[in-house]
Amino acid sequence: MDKLKFFYVINLSKTINNIKKISTKKYIPYKKSKPKNKISTSLISKNDYIIFIIISAIIFIGSILGSIYGINTETTSDILKNNNVSIYSDSSFITYFLKHSKYIFALWICGFFECGWGFNITILIFKSFTIGNIYSKIIYFEKTKGILYTLTSIIPNVFLITALIATSFFSFKMVTLSLTTPKGKMNLKREKYKVYAEYTIILITSLICIFIYSLLEKYIIGMLF
Repeated sequence: MDKLKFFYVINLSKTINNIKKISTKKYIPYKKSKPKNKISTSLISKNDYIIFIIISAIIFIGSILGSIYGINTETTSDILKNNNVSIYSDSSFITYFLKHSKYIFALWICGFFECGWGFNITILIFKSFTIGNIYSKIIYFEKTKGILYTLTSIIPNVFLITALIATSFFSFKMVTLSLTTPKGKMNLKREKYKVYAEYTIILITSLICIFIYSLLEKYIIGMLF
């Protein structure tokens, strides 16, 4: 009987000690794990100015090279007419629109391919080179009239250059997004539709800019000169 009492006393003392340890233990609040950074599936994000600078530099360099080439090569009215220059050509509005919109479509389609960057840059260089080449030939061939024509064409060309830069920029972003976003994320219908909707809006906006450019080039610049 004494042994049984002794056993109960020992167990009771252990239980009391355990209760004291638990009661004196410092409370450590539960820390929520930080949410992982989500990969953005939007075509617009921070720090995109680098892509914008690259595209602008490509267009600038291409137009400068085109200008140098235009001055150092033969220039005739037939050459300018073949390039649909409004001074010499009676091309329709549709001709002007299709001439430039095909480059917008080409840049836009590049966004769906992983190798789109290379084609994107090639199209930009070719188009900017052509613009610089044509206007340098006009100035060289028409002298004062060519200078006035070029200065007047700055306004419609703002719409053309804006369309090229915007389409090329978002084409670059589209390729980047397809390369960096996990396939499982991109396979979500909501995310895919969101990206494609944004990208389609860019195409429509750029085509509107080309539409305005064609109107000004055909009916305003053409009438003035």
